[in-house]
Amino acid sequence: MEKITYPQIKKIYGLAKQAKLNDEELHDLVKAVTRSTSIKALSKHQAIKVIDRLASLLKGHPPARATPNQIWQINKLAEELGWNNDPRRLRHFLENRLHVSHPSYLTPEAASKTIEALKNMKRRAREKGSSVNG
Repeated sequence: MEKITYPQIKKIYGLAKQAKLNDEELHDLVKAVTRSTSIKALSKHQAIKVIDRLASLLKGHPPARATPNQIWQINKLAEELGWNNDPRRLRHFLENRLHVSHPSYLTPEAASKTIEALKNMKRRAREKGSSVNG
């Protein structure tokens, strides 16, 4: 695996600046694209993917994002599952299954699947609770 080059690092930070991404947003994008949390640890191939994603943002073709209603539903279901006492629960769920750190980074399709998965988890928890108590 060839390591990222210095010109690629400069290109990533330059495109991120043009796209008006702060450092956290850039690293979230890098993690979503490559699963890596470090830009310096990327391979050349991963760097190309990040550069391509940043370039598409600048062309006005940002990837479709979850709707505010979908984000609200995901957060509401997480709360109903009892995850609001530890905000890391939802984040870990999203990172492990969808490789994003926040519901707002989901595509509309992935958000719908997440909502259905959380509904199923809630239903199973309710069934388990009623069978134990019943």
